[in-house]
Amino acid sequence: RPIAQSHGTNSMTAQQVGSVLEIQADLSNAYDHTPAVSSWQRRADFQQSGLMVADTFSTAPGVEAIWQINTPVEPVIQGSDIVAGDFRIHHIEPANPTINIVDWTTVSDGET
Repeated sequence: RPIAQSHGTNSMTAQQVGSVLEIQADLSNAYDHTPAVSSWQRRADFQQSGLMVADTFSTAPGVEAIWQINTPVEPVIQGSDIVAGDFRIHHIEPANPTINIVDWTTVSDGET
């Protein structure tokens, strides 16, 4: 069963390091309503060649983290990458993720 997120961050910092904009955020407040997630940290590095997002988190036993993204056009799986128009997602970890493409127009309210 999905754990709802609330809005908010504990803290966020941004710094320019050469040609890379590094964003560090503590997103733990998004889960402050549940003991299932005790902490969630996100780093996002923006550079001309792309964006790298890395999450570090601590969850209760049995809780599975699922990363999702909405795209402007229907994505397709090409090898181990996901492509939506000119947008390409290349995962780094885990080595063999489970990838599901969901057409949100076919999903009922409350279903994820």
